[in-house]
Amino acid sequence: MRLLKYLLVIFLLTRLTIIYAQSTDLEFEHFTTADGLATNWMIRCPIAQDTQGFIWVGSDNGLHKYDGYNFTVFTHNDDDSTSISSNGIRAIHKDSKGRLWIATISSLDSWNPDTESFIRYSFADSLGSIYSILEDNKGNLFLDFLKTLKKFDPETGTVIKSYNQNDKDKILALANNYVPCAYMDKNNILWYGTGNGLIKYNPQTSEIKLFELAAARFYNYSDKTVFAIAEDISGRLLIGGERSLYYFDRKNESLESLRNLKNNSLSIFAPEMSKSERLYYGYYIFQSPTSKEYWIGIEQGGVNRFDSSGNLIKEYKKDFTRSIFEDRSGVLWLGTYSNGLYKANPSGSNFEPKGYGMSKLNTLSGQHILAVKEDNSGNLWLGTEEGLYKYNFKSKDLKQYSDQTGNVRGLGSGRINFIFMDRKSRIWVGTWIGLSLYNPESDSFTTYYIDSKNKDAANNLFVEYEASPGNLTFGIWDSYKNYVRYYSFNLDEVSGKGTFTYNPDFYPTYALKHNGGKIKEISEKTFAQDFPNLTFHSILEDKNGIIWEGASEGLFKYNPINHQYKLFTTKDGLPVNTTGGILEDNGGYLWIANSAGLLKLNPDNDSFIHFGKEDGLTNNLFEEYKAAYKSKSGLMYFGGFNGLTVVDPERFKSNTVKPEVLITGIKIFGKSLSITEDGILKKSISLTKNIELAYNQNDLTIDYVGLHYKNPGK
Repeated sequence: MRLLKYLLVIFLLTRLTIIYAQSTDLEFEHFTTADGLATNWMIRCPIAQDTQGFIWVGSDNGLHKYDGYNFTVFTHNDDDSTSISSNGIRAIHKDSKGRLWIATISSLDSWNPDTESFIRYSFADSLGSIYSILEDNKGNLFLDFLKTLKKFDPETGTVIKSYNQNDKDKILALANNYVPCAYMDKNNILWYGTGNGLIKYNPQTSEIKLFELAAARFYNYSDKTVFAIAEDISGRLLIGGERSLYYFDRKNESLESLRNLKNNSLSIFAPEMSKSERLYYGYYIFQSPTSKEYWIGIEQGGVNRFDSSGNLIKEYKKDFTRSIFEDRSGVLWLGTYSNGLYKANPSGSNFEPKGYGMSKLNTLSGQHILAVKEDNSGNLWLGTEEGLYKYNFKSKDLKQYSDQTGNVRGLGSGRINFIFMDRKSRIWVGTWIGLSLYNPESDSFTTYYIDSKNKDAANNLFVEYEASPGNLTFGIWDSYKNYVRYYSFNLDEVSGKGTFTYNPDFYPTYALKHNGGKIKEISEKTFAQDFPNLTFHSILEDKNGIIWEGASEGLFKYNPINHQYKLFTTKDGLPVNTTGGILEDNGGYLWIANSAGLLKLNPDNDSFIHFGKEDGLTNNLFEEYKAAYKSKSGLMYFGGFNGLTVVDPERFKSNTVKPEVLITGIKIFGKSLSITEDGILKKSISLTKNIELAYNQNDLTIDYVGLHYKNPGK
């Protein structure tokens, strides 16, 4: 029964759905010796992912295997012939059949996942380090030593051809003995980046050609050395030099200097270059197969990130120049020379105003957002405990109306309970003391009081309702009697006088739009009578006519046609019961604020995903009532206790890559099982289908991982 319980947990992990952001910004998780690396000196820092899903990272002091939680370090042991041949790792290559090959400063090794050990391959002549492992379209490996090139058969583990030594001597002579990089294209042509330019080498014909960067079209710098060679998704051969990027036209065998990367059009490669124009050069070039973004590494200067059209997204001033790798779940890994390893994570700016060009909204003096509303004049209104703010999308201006700034301009109070736009597009603000109407011509407010003689009594307005144009009702929460007192409000358009009339029999009625005409409205009184034990905070009718209400007791789903309902609570997987604002995005998904983050709910099957701090959310505690608003553009705003959260549903895509769930260890009575030929475990536990135990070997501990690096904690 215990084993069944473990296996059930593992099965559930495979059903996990992960959401990730198509972000405009990234944050980087930094791994160093403090996190388990053997050294921060990664030198070339080769990175690969094996067939099981583990990440492998080479360094100058050993080989690392990472499972999302811990690093396992493999180092050379003179007394163990199955250990890695050397600690200095120069290249890692996963071949077309999934085998992992490691080039060290002394030999070539392959990883044996069955025995979790290495197989070493020696060569008759002392050749030194292998600088690159390249694979042709037939599955053969080309081992590039400094002085020679060998064709290696991975099936037999033997060299099947050593190429003409004269060829390599000629290449080295043309390269001025400096070869920073090598690349093999789909036609099995080898390309070398050298100190004198780009060299093309055909191993079959011994054809060797040197292409000097000085001969490139639009070349106007003293550029000589090629540090990077890459082929983008469209098949272009991109070259990284000291001072510029280049495109190599294989048909015409010519180079062109690029000012930017844009599609396949050559119209951008204009010969006129202004002196102030920034040129991007590359010590490492990578294009993401998932996002189609380009990453260009710069020596000791960080990395530049471009979109698929070649527009600069951002420059990251970090030491990302040695390697860039994307795993199969879409996570980017960036290697350094001497500063460890980085992993790119979606930034909190996917949820923050600054990620949408609204950085000023991160500077509000009062970060407890109680109300959010967009008017018809291009303004976003925010209400806090310390004032009212008006942000103009076009001018980016932010204006504060507050007692603290002295810029009250007729506002009843600096404590804002709600912001309401009526059907005449007028902005009403419910405050701690009175109801304020905004006058855009004078940029001021007129405040109305329920009790004008005693403005501090019974004027805390926080509920608004409009049954028809101009027919306004506002409510006050009576904290002593625990109910809402409603007042009808009439505004004399001529005199500007406002009058409140107490309406003890009033209950707000919600008009339904998507119920097929069978039911036209639902009243708050009906809900109160039918569900007296629920405290409702928000209400929304989705596109299918289903009513959703956020309550202190959970999330309430109600079908007004057949009167079926369901209450979702922590028993159904909610992180907390208290739910607040509910919005529906253009795709029909619901976004629900709660006191532990945000939920994205699929109303077709009632499944949901929780977003918290681990997803970049900076505000986990959201306001229960009026601080949720969907703009005309589809952006959704949620106010909380730590500022404003912005959600663009288009940024959040389902990652369909399931976690690779692997058993990584097994213990009997607390002692780990080792791999032995005559023991219980004859090969790696992650590749073992079954084991046979005696009846009294009944105290088992099973270690497992879910290999998905987007968010291992989830």
